[in-house]
Amino acid sequence: MTTCVHSRNSRSRLPPKHVAQPSSKGAIQRSRQTTGSQMQTINTPPKTAKMVATDDWKRADRYGKLAHYYHQRALRRWRQATARFRVLPHFIVAGAPKCGTTALYYYLLSHPQVAAPSRNEIGFFSDKFQYGPDWYRSYFPTKLMMSWRARYSGKKVITGEHTPFYMMHPLAAQRMADTLPDVRLIILLRDPVERAYSHYQHEFRCSHESLCFRDAIAMEPQRTTQEVDRMRLEPEYHSPEYIRHAYLDQGKYCTKLERLFKYIDRNRVFIIKSEDLFERTQDVFKKVLDFLYLDSFELKKIERVNSGEYIPLHAVDPSFDSELREYFVPSNRSLYSFLGVDFEW
Repeated sequence: MTTCVHSRNSRSRLPPKHVAQPSSKGAIQRSRQTTGSQMQTINTPPKTAKMVATDDWKRADRYGKLAHYYHQRALRRWRQATARFRVLPHFIVAGAPKCGTTALYYYLLSHPQVAAPSRNEIGFFSDKFQYGPDWYRSYFPTKLMMSWRARYSGKKVITGEHTPFYMMHPLAAQRMADTLPDVRLIILLRDPVERAYSHYQHEFRCSHESLCFRDAIAMEPQRTTQEVDRMRLEPEYHSPEYIRHAYLDQGKYCTKLERLFKYIDRNRVFIIKSEDLFERTQDVFKKVLDFLYLDSFELKKIERVNSGEYIPLHAVDPSFDSELREYFVPSNRSLYSFLGVDFEW
């Protein structure tokens, strides 16, 4: 090992000013970054009041979302801890999807004798049944609150929920009958062709569908063939494909109602033609209130909920509209015979 020794008399030679002193690579990079940031600071105009306010809003929005998350998590745990002190629903708007169920449900929530749950479309009897009845109870009001409202108003108070997919799930009817033996169900049925096209438009708006309507109908068997059997054989299975892309099968109402009536008494099921709700809202709403043993109530605001704006199928593609109507003739006839009512679809 060689050691360099400098004598006291040796003079250290300083490098000339025009020669750069040796520097490490990291130091050079840091120097360049510092210079770049200084130049950027010089060239960047000062923030305006609007820019500062926007930054503050974004920061507050982040903190607000975080606070909301922890608030909801704490509230959820509190609801689960008090589940045994809560009631179960007296009624369920159970289907069918894209038939006006959301609008009717919100009409019911506007009634002073109806207490709302903490969540819409709970889905317990379809794909969350494994969580247990206490999980389900945790979304409904407490018995104390229901008792207080009844005492304050001098009238009975009920609560309910809205999950349109219950009618479609092969196990939901039996689960509802076992868990809620006295529950009253409300079913809305819409012209199956219009329902299918409305369903397609909804999925297209939500970016769950990229095909044109004709191609989506042609692809339905390939997408959903084994989904119903899988939901029946695997109780915890959730089927996005069937929910989103079973445009035609969800309009074959007769088979779904036959399955429903195997477990639930017909007297506890109120079936509504969706077109009647759309055209004569207050009259149909009054019949629903009678079915639920609630006092008459005049709706202050009548509007369609969760409905998109689109041109009807018969105006866009009349030939395909006629083709689909022919397709649904056997299913509709079975429905009319089963219910004893002709919906004239």
